[in-house]
Amino acid sequence: MNLTAGPAGQRSSPGEMDAAPFQRPGLLARAAPFAVIAVIAEASLALPPRTGSVPAVTASVVLLVAAAAAMLAPWRRLPAWLTAAVPLLYTGSVLALILAAGPNSGVGLVLLMPLVWCVLFQRWGDSAVVAVAVVAVEAVTSVDQGAAGPVIARRVILWALVSAVIVISAHRLRDQLRRSRARAVELQAQLGQLSLAQDRDRIAAGLHDQVISKLFAAGLTMQRAAVTGTAQTREHAERSIGELDEAIVLLRNAVFGLSARPRGEGGLRHRVLDACSVLAPPPAVEFAGRVDEALGPQEQDRVIALLREALTLVAAYGAVTSVSLAAEPAGLVLRCVAGQDGLAAEDQADLRASAERAGAGLRLEPDPDCLTLTWQFAVRKADASRPR
Repeated sequence: MNLTAGPAGQRSSPGEMDAAPFQRPGLLARAAPFAVIAVIAEASLALPPRTGSVPAVTASVVLLVAAAAAMLAPWRRLPAWLTAAVPLLYTGSVLALILAAGPNSGVGLVLLMPLVWCVLFQRWGDSAVVAVAVVAVEAVTSVDQGAAGPVIARRVILWALVSAVIVISAHRLRDQLRRSRARAVELQAQLGQLSLAQDRDRIAAGLHDQVISKLFAAGLTMQRAAVTGTAQTREHAERSIGELDEAIVLLRNAVFGLSARPRGEGGLRHRVLDACSVLAPPPAVEFAGRVDEALGPQEQDRVIALLREALTLVAAYGAVTSVSLAAEPAGLVLRCVAGQDGLAAEDQADLRASAERAGAGLRLEPDPDCLTLTWQFAVRKADASRPR
C-alpha cells in the first residue's frame, strides 16, 4: 500500500522502505543475510594461506561494526540523507577487507552487498551514492594491485555499467510494484463504493416494499379519518399525515444520501472509511451519533491525520481489528484497537506529541492481546451526540 505525504503526522506506507529503512519492524531479518556474508568474508582471512595486514583487517572490522551500530541510531530525528551513511560504512569495510586480503583473495564480490541493500530498501539517491562508492573502491583496489592504466579503466567502466544496470533495474521494478499497490488500493476503494451502491439499492428496495408502503397506507387511513371525523380529529389526522410525509422524505434522503462520492470527499465518515480501506485486511469500522457534524473542517483534518499516523504505526506491529468514531456529550471519541500490543515507546511518544499538537487527549490501554488507542476531541455542537 502507498500513502503519500499528507497532513502533519502522516507517514509513508508500512510497505515503503524508502523513507525509513532502519525504522521498520523486521530490521534484523532484513540485515541478517548481509551480516552473515560480511562475517564469513572477514573470517575467510583466517583460512590458509593467511594473508592481510592487521591494521587493514582491524579497520574493516571496525567499519563493519560501525555500520551495524548506525542502524540503531534515532533516525526519526536525523536528516533523511544520512541513511546513505550505513551502506557507505559497509562499502568502506569491504574496501579495507580487499586491501587486507590481496588481489587473489576472492572477496571482491562482497563489494556488491552494500549496493544490493540499497536497491532493495533505500532510495534512488542512496543507491546512486553507493554505486559511485563501489566504482571508487574498484579503482582504488586496482591501483593498489599495481594494475596497468587500461586495466584500471576497463574495470572502472565495467563496474560502473554493472552498478548502473542494478540500480536502474531494481528501482524501476520497485516503482512498478509501488504503482501496482496504489492501483490495487484504488480498485479496492472502487469496489467499496460499488458495494455501497448495491447496499443502497437493497435498503431502498426493502424500505419501499415494507416501511414506506406501510407508512403510505397509514397516511391513506388517516386521510379517510380526516374526511369522516370531527374537526378536532381532522386537525390531528392532518398533523399526523404531515409527519408521516416528512418521515417518508427523511427515509428516502437517508437511503439515497449513501450514494458513492469521489475518494477524499464527503463527511468525516467517508474520510475515516477511506483511511481504513488501505489496510489489508481492513478493520471493522463503526460510527455512533452525528459524527459528520461534530467538528469543523480543520478539526476533521486533524482527526484524519491522527488516524492515518496511528494506522501506519500500529499496522506495522499487528493487524488493526477495529476503528470506531462516536459523537458523545463529552466530545468526539476516536478509538483504534490493534490485535497485538507491541507499540514501541518511541512510537507512543510520537502519537502523544501529535495528539497534543492537534488539541486532542490520547489514552493508550495496553492488554496482553491487544492495544487500544482512544482520542478525545471537543465537539463543535452541543447536540452532536443526538442520534441521526
